[in-house]
Amino acid sequence: MTDAVMTPERVSTLDTQSDSFRALSPKKLAKQQQDILDVVVRCCHPFVGDMSLVEIQHQYERINGRRIDVSRVSARVSNLIAGGQLHRRTETRPCTITGRPVHPVFPAQKQTPLV
Repeated sequence: MTDAVMTPERVSTLDTQSDSFRALSPKKLAKQQQDILDVVVRCCHPFVGDMSLVEIQHQYERINGRRIDVSRVSARVSNLIAGGQLHRRTETRPCTITGRPVHPVFPAQKQTPLV
């Protein structure tokens, strides 16, 4: 008798990312992005504060009481950087949670009109 061996179907990272992206409606995506921006603005001190993705994840979960994957934080932060609402530092520093070197992000400073 021959035992049939089933091999699992290979799933690429792109497949899981696109499935995850489609699972969020545009409204939920925008809300999640705004929530992440609010966390960064709230937790960064003007002119000196910055945050790593893991630090953002940690504060998001503490403030909102909901779990979020660091990959989602990364995607929303990338959108916020592209939109000019966040900037990424060129210098690295150790993450306060993981200890790994990171390029942290910080909120864009709002321009005040000259009077």
